[in-house]
Amino acid sequence: MTRALAGDSMLKYLAGSFTLSSRTHVEVRSFSVVRIEKLFSLIAHSLEDVHVVILHVGTNNVGEEPLVLIARFRSLISRILDVNPSIRVVVSAILPRQASLRKCQWALSVRELEAFNTDAGETNAILQALCHKNGYGFVDGTCELMGMLKADGVHPTKHGSQLLACLLRAAIKQASKDLEASHNGALQQQHQKEKDHQKLQFQYSDQSKGLAQYWNNVTNFPALSTDPMLVVAPASPCKEMWSDVARKSDSATIQCHSAMSVTPKVAETDTAHGYPSLPITAVACTRAPAVTVFVQVKRHPEHAPALVGGVWMQH
Repeated sequence: MTRALAGDSMLKYLAGSFTLSSRTHVEVRSFSVVRIEKLFSLIAHSLEDVHVVILHVGTNNVGEEPLVLIARFRSLISRILDVNPSIRVVVSAILPRQASLRKCQWALSVRELEAFNTDAGETNAILQALCHKNGYGFVDGTCELMGMLKADGVHPTKHGSQLLACLLRAAIKQASKDLEASHNGALQQQHQKEKDHQKLQFQYSDQSKGLAQYWNNVTNFPALSTDPMLVVAPASPCKEMWSDVARKSDSATIQCHSAMSVTPKVAETDTAHGYPSLPITAVACTRAPAVTVFVQVKRHPEHAPALVGGVWMQH
């Protein structure tokens, strides 16, 4: 498994400080005076096979405001993840500078030095929150390396380099553990999904084969009625006398699909006048365990009786 440290010249003397194990290879990529926005193009070709990358950069972005630095870090991390989405990213804090004891290209005035250290502190605070939110690692060695810089006020001393190496080595180990735990968790989740799938397939294999015929258009789904309350039953027309219908029990009950019972009120018939017969249609629908009878009376106005002189007449 490959781990990589990429950043500015502060990592120059750390190459021999990362012998973790025989199966773990650590590469140190140090680039002098590199800025945040320039680092990606220097390491992009080697990111595909890297499992963990630690970014230690930002010291050379002198004079830029914290929000600008954060935007540059976000762009750098995003481009790294585009190349290798499974890589574990760790960001190292920007180390504060000290007053230079000699004239060099890194020397800053007192005002510039104060402004840089203030901006670096604000940037580190925002950067730590950003890493915590997005699941990146963060290493803060600002306090440990205080006073451990060379006369130029920028690069760490030999003892400071050893201390920085210890901090970054611990970060690599932690990132490796997190990566392994994430990988094991993903494997367990995948195994559980496969186990659940096999269990469901064992329980419902017959149903799945039957349903597959519908999904693959081998068998059509049964036709459904447009009215869910409508029951289609074969009609059985018959003739019945009006007086026979009237003499049915007052408690005759028509069962409905809504599980409600309706008891129609049947008027008393006058047998003396002899109600004439009316054609009716009785539709029987048999459905175990109960028999449901739907009676539909069709009145035909052209054959309706009329009371003339006290006698019912058929027109």
